[in-house]
Amino acid sequence: MGSCVAFNCTNRCSKKIPGTTFHRFPKDETRKNLWVKAIRRANWEPSKFSRLCSKHFPEEMIDRTSLSCVRLRENAVPSIFDFPSHLQKVY
Repeated sequence: MGSCVAFNCTNRCSKKIPGTTFHRFPKDETRKNLWVKAIRRANWEPSKFSRLCSKHFPEEMIDRTSLSCVRLRENAVPSIFDFPSHLQKVY
């Protein structure tokens, strides 16, 4: 099936983890580029099979109002990662 493409994430689509959902990259190029930039993988482009798990999105970016379908909000951008120290942002 596939796994989350985020660095150091071991969540797989085949493992049913309660509350964890997997999301395709946006088709809109601007939004997709924001996701790719957030992931920080050098020389990498997502394929049509690439997925990010909900672990990488703040809860307010996830729409869980429907019991049967969990979706990301329109402006959702991943921001929760477990990067090594050399990839941490310096503010």
